[in-house]
Amino acid sequence: MVCGKIMRRFGFQARALLLVLAGGLLPACATVQSPEPYEPGSVRNPIQLNGFQGQLDYLRALHAGPEAVEFRFEKTVPGYDNHWLDVYLISPPHPGSELEVILEERPDAFRIYLDGYHPEADLENAPVPAGYRLIPFPQATN
Repeated sequence: MVCGKIMRRFGFQARALLLVLAGGLLPACATVQSPEPYEPGSVRNPIQLNGFQGQLDYLRALHAGPEAVEFRFEKTVPGYDNHWLDVYLISPPHPGSELEVILEERPDAFRIYLDGYHPEADLENAPVPAGYRLIPFPQATN
């Protein structure tokens, strides 16, 4: 009964407050950072790779600090050169120092744009966004 009276008197603000007080009903917010325009991996300068397998090889070789990045597919969007771009969310780069940890809020994920329509592209010459590096897997020999 009390909630009904509060809702009638205060309207929307009361509903929002009740949702917050109920706890856990509001979706968690995740921060996602994208590269600056024209930086490697941005929508205007996507990483050019050789097909889907080239994209997987690139993402598996991409490292942020000592470990490989975690990645997940987000969506596909049209690119500026009329190619479809695959968008992935990857682990954010590691901060350069403890001071960066204190001063900067680290995003939950980093958005990277990949263009898999370049059969001439190879992993060794692929650019990387700032804060990342490529460590290719050794090739299996038969």
